[in-house]
This record gives sequence, structure tokens and C-alpha cells, in this order.
Amino acid sequence: MGLSKGQRGGRTTRSGLRLLALPFALLAASIGLAACGSASAIRSDAPAVNPNDVYGPLPSWLPKATVPVDKVAVATPRSPQLGIPGNPIEVVLATGRTLVTLSGPTVPPFVTPPPPAVTSTFTITLSRTSGTIPIAASDFQLIDGNGNRFQPTAFVGAQPPKVAPDGRSVTFEVSEFMAVGSGSIRWAPGGVPIATWEYTVEDD
Repeated sequence: MGLSKGQRGGRTTRSGLRLLALPFALLAASIGLAACGSASAIRSDAPAVNPNDVYGPLPSWLPKATVPVDKVAVATPRSPQLGIPGNPIEVVLATGRTLVTLSGPTVPPFVTPPPPAVTSTFTITLSRTSGTIPIAASDFQLIDGNGNRFQPTAFVGAQPPKVAPDGRSVTFEVSEFMAVGSGSIRWAPGGVPIATWEYTVEDD
């Protein structure tokens, strides 16, 4: 019995290889089509992304804010207020009312090594005054980072009037040599404690 050309010498010819490869090619094509179909199904099932989506409202169980934002605190002899430099406080006395703003402290330029105490200057502005609001350096009491208390005897620089001008602003300064750290300054016009500011003296 004679051997065909594809069987001679126990070797497979090119035509034989093509015949063997055909079933594998068909199988690979079938697997690829099935994979593409599955991927398309997954993509079609995925929810569309909306670029305008935003976060919803806050949960109802969160506590509601009780302090209005940017509202000026009102200080009275029966209800003194605590503030921070830069935030105005409306002061209401039996003799009048005013809006007081404290800023500072300002300190000398940094030196090395930083000293444990520096000269600290505070600026006070009274505005929208009506009635009689006394102005005296002794009405201010300062407490430094070591708990030392200071009672100024005079203002720094130009001296303000003894009574805040009605309807106009007036600015003055108090200054003390104090320890660095956190402290406070209290204002008691006419001896009545009405407002306290907390501050930090830094020299670094």
C-alpha cells in the first residue's frame, strides 16, 4: 500500500499542518466571540455615570448648628463675652453702647535665640458709639503665658479721650512686657467686666 505525500517519511506536510490547525482556530474564534459577548453584556448592565452627580443633603440625624455664623456677640454686665482678636463685640452698658474690636498682639522682629518674654502691643478700636463709654488704661487687665497679671497705667502713643466720641471711631493701644504663650486681656469699662479676649504671644 503506498503512502500519500503527506505521510511519507513520518513527516507532516504543510497541507497536513493546515488541516490540523483549522479546528483550533475555529475553537479560539468561538471563545473570543463568547468573551466579547459577555463583556458587552457587563458593560450594558453597568449604570451610566452622570458628570453632574453631586453629594446629597446632610443626614437628618446630624446635630443642627445653634450658633449663627458671623453674628456679633453682645456683651452686657450680666452676660460678659469671650472673644478672640479680630472679632468685634457689641458692648451694652447702662450708660451707652459701642462696638469694640481688639487686634494683636504685635511683637518686635524675631531674634535668635527667642527670648522668654517680649513687648506685646494690643490695638483697641471703639466704633458706632452712642451714649457714654468711658476709656481708661486701668480698665484693661492682661494675663501672660506665665499667669502674671498686668494693669496698664497709660495708653501707648497718642492718648484717646476719656469718653468714646459719639458716632465716631477711636483707636488706642496698650502694651506690656510679657512672657510668650497663651494669655488673655479683659476690659472692664468703669470697673464692670464686660469682655475678655484670648490670645497667643509668639516669637518664632
